[in-house]
Amino acid sequence: LRNAGWIAAQRVLNVAGATLFAVLVPRLLGPAVFGRYALLVSVSMWFSLLSGLGAVSMLTRSVPRFQAAGDEAGLRTLASSLALLRACTGACSAAGFFLVATLMLGEPDLGAAAFVAGAVLCRTIGNFGFALLLGLNQAARWGMGELVRRWLAMVLVPAGFIAGGLQGACAGLCAGEAVVLGLGLWWIRPFLGRAFLDMSRRHLSPFLRLGSLFGAANLLMTITQRSGEAVVRFASGSYE
Repeated sequence: LRNAGWIAAQRVLNVAGATLFAVLVPRLLGPAVFGRYALLVSVSMWFSLLSGLGAVSMLTRSVPRFQAAGDEAGLRTLASSLALLRACTGACSAAGFFLVATLMLGEPDLGAAAFVAGAVLCRTIGNFGFALLLGLNQAARWGMGELVRRWLAMVLVPAGFIAGGLQGACAGLCAGEAVVLGLGLWWIRPFLGRAFLDMSRRHLSPFLRLGSLFGAANLLMTITQRSGEAVVRFASGSYE
């Protein structure tokens, strides 16, 4: 009940933050610049989910089994190994996003694309930490990831734009994701350690098979919901 109450309160704050962002940020950036920003962010979400491997669905199924069995060593091995795997897939996704943004989407500002690629890396790793918290039955902390991310973007994106245009706005987005990453890693630090790493195929393959199925489903769902920016760009040739 305590976790559910915190989640309900966080949802109210999330809606408030989203409303303020929608009211203020597009007007501040202007139609063309905000169109470029929105396109970069929407496509970056595809890459984040592609490398996410359905972490929430996978960990909420796997972690309680380790806890019920009292297998703390197994839980730490799973968490440490998957965290390292997410770092690797996140780096690949960030590089893939940068290539798509600059070569296919034609984003002329390489710095802006690089900052959003950094946000992809931070988001991919950070989301794993909060997914693990949900598996540990700490839903209130899990919800804090999105809440902190949304309100940091509300502050840092406009501040970055005022300081440095589109590149500054993207830098603000990346900085916010870095803070969320640090918060998530701090909360799950007892479950991480080099001594617990097991990157063998025998250990990871059952989790990867399950996670890939959930990850593919989440990616398809996100593409249907976050493809409007790309459709406008390719259909009209305009960012507005």
